[in-house]
Amino acid sequence: MHAYSLHSQPAAVKPAPTKYALVPFSVFRPTQSIRAHRGSTVRTKSCDYVFGLPWTFRNGMGHRHDIGILQTPAHCAGQINVSEIGASLPCTLVYKLPRVLISNAIRTRPLGPSHWFKMSAAFRIGSHWRGYAGLKNIVVFGDSYSYVGYHSQAPPPTASKPLGVATPGMPVNEAGHPNWVGHLITSYSHGQSNMLVYDYAVRGDTTPGVARQITDQFLPTVGRRPRWAAWSPHNSLFVTWIGINDCRLLYTNTRNEITSIMATLFGAQEQLYTAGARNFLFIDVPPVHRSPVGSSAGSNDYSSIFVMWNEELRRALAAFAAAHGDATVLLFSSWDTFTRVLDNPAGYGFRPQDLNTMGGSIWFDHIHPTTRFASVIARDIAHFLNSQPVIA
Repeated sequence: MHAYSLHSQPAAVKPAPTKYALVPFSVFRPTQSIRAHRGSTVRTKSCDYVFGLPWTFRNGMGHRHDIGILQTPAHCAGQINVSEIGASLPCTLVYKLPRVLISNAIRTRPLGPSHWFKMSAAFRIGSHWRGYAGLKNIVVFGDSYSYVGYHSQAPPPTASKPLGVATPGMPVNEAGHPNWVGHLITSYSHGQSNMLVYDYAVRGDTTPGVARQITDQFLPTVGRRPRWAAWSPHNSLFVTWIGINDCRLLYTNTRNEITSIMATLFGAQEQLYTAGARNFLFIDVPPVHRSPVGSSAGSNDYSSIFVMWNEELRRALAAFAAAHGDATVLLFSSWDTFTRVLDNPAGYGFRPQDLNTMGGSIWFDHIHPTTRFASVIARDIAHFLNSQPVIA
């Protein structure tokens, strides 16, 4: 039985007054991963909780402690107690974890509570995941960030027309150039030249719109797995990127309102699961307050609603992953990608003077990224998917 104390500032690993070791954030590396054994128990005691932040623990001698952590405190750096089943530890919350593998989700720099929502993460790797290279079908739901102009009445995608419409479709960026969906299957498909995309995203849609995309567009057609769209749970990835329009249209800007929206979103995901979907990728909202429309808002508080959305999305994802033991549940952080680019535009080949400029190298208009920016997003998504291991 081991106990670990988390610190917000980097420090050398040193003995604690007890037999346990202090492990600061600085000892973690992005390539580390840890396997959580079936039936192992995570016990935490703290004043509040955040769902879905993976941690890798090492003891004071540098040895890996072979029990995974999926939950951490939100507002205070409370002690995290990890124990084998049967051990008796004071605790206020207990999670029983299935066998999962958490990887590529730990930062090398110290992380405080305000940073936890900015990382891509694997909430669960299920038995139907065959890796990025094993995907043949991608089903997309969302808004204008993912829109290509496809709908359920259009001819189905084929090897010669993988989007179901003439490539690159009608994305909301420069004419004749792809958005992240088009870049993903043309430039970052990792050899999957026959990958087909069923992209039901609709410009301007919010979460209720995504629910309609699922119930009205996907389920009555491709969802039935007809002969002309014979997808399977292991070769198909279901992607949902929504939330920007929801955040901009919130009536109260309260967490309760977002929680209600999440109930709608994951009610629709349950329908996908019932139809046979097992591999899920969710994308959080980017820092819209740093776009031209956000800059014109003139308030630093404009960022808070997007932060809140991403926090609640992680909570909902943790619950969804816990309820579906055979599903793969992944979160790609567009917030992270956008932040890296906007913090260092020149490092990505963009003009620094275009940070808040519509029609520049970064922003196509007031809120949509250019095709070059979309290529960076697609590259990061592909890297994240390719880094997720197959669990035998």
